[in-house]
Order: sequence, then structure tokens, then C-alpha cells
Amino acid sequence: MNGLTIASQGSINVVDPTSGWQVQGIGDFDGDGRADILWRNLSTGENYIYLMNGWTIAAQGLVNAVSDQAWQVKGIGDFDGDGKADILWRNLSTGENYIYLMNGWTIAARGLVNIVEPSSVWELKGIGDFDGDGKADILWRNSSTGENYVYFMNGWAIVSRGSLDTVADPYWMQRSATTLADSTGPDTV
Repeated sequence: MNGLTIASQGSINVVDPTSGWQVQGIGDFDGDGRADILWRNLSTGENYIYLMNGWTIAAQGLVNAVSDQAWQVKGIGDFDGDGKADILWRNLSTGENYIYLMNGWTIAARGLVNIVEPSSVWELKGIGDFDGDGKADILWRNSSTGENYVYFMNGWAIVSRGSLDTVADPYWMQRSATTLADSTGPDTV
């Protein structure tokens, strides 16, 4: 894309929709300034990354297999500030939250963030650099009270935590955390 104009187009490859493979996220996993694709096979638990150059797959590789279907990819962001996208996982059964720090399709390091009980009313709502330090942070929302909370991250370590304004009206919900304007951090939508 060039603004609203399609500069060029092409197909990547054909993935059989019945094969179990689904796109789980887009991010620059190798730090080359180009968006790459994270795939997950929902049947086998395999995770695969396409390192992209436009619509050409420059390289590809298996990340690992996470066969327990309770583990889900919940976000892609640069949690350690190295210019490469990382993967945030959440276990919907145990409440564990885990980050893979990535280098291409290789897991450079991994660690437990924390545990937020799955039966609680706190929901993981988005990833964004809320404090402008070049590292992705995690946005949580309490679906009962409307409280909003941010974990300020450095890798998988929570550096600090902070509350955002409470929006108690249940009809107002966050859909994403993204930069909408020229600012130092993301806005919530």
C-alpha cells in the first residue's frame, strides 16, 4: 500500500481452510522492517512463521508445537524493545500468561508473566506501548466493573502497573490498543 493506493499485489500461498491452520498474528519477527505472519494449527498445536518480503516468503520455520488447546496466542508485540515482534500466550484453563521473545522463528527466551485466574472478570484486551519506552505493554479490562489496567513490560517482567480511567457502562468495550494519532503511545478503541 501507498496511502490508500495499492502499490502492488500478489498471492502468498494457498492454505486449505480445512487443514486447521489459521493466522494468529502479524509482526516483524526478524527485525527487517517488514511484516511477517504467525500461523497456528489448531488441530496439532504447531506454530509456524513466514518471514516475508512483500508477498514473497523469504524464509519460514517451525516455532514449536503447543498441543494443549487451552494455550492461545493473545498478542504480538515487541516486549523487549529489540525491534523484533514477540508472542504473548494465555492459558484459558490455568490463567498463566507467557511471553516468547523471538528472533525470526527462533524462541530467544521465554518466561512466565503472571497468573490471572481464568474465572476472574479480568480480560486481556490489547498490546501496545503505553509508556513510550519502545516496549509493548499489556492492557487488561474488568468486564464487571469497567476498570482498565496496564502492565508496563520489559521482556516478560512487569516493571510497573497502572490504572486507566474506569468505564463502568457495559456497552463500552475495548476492541484494540493501537496508535490512532501521532503520539507517544497507543490509544484504546
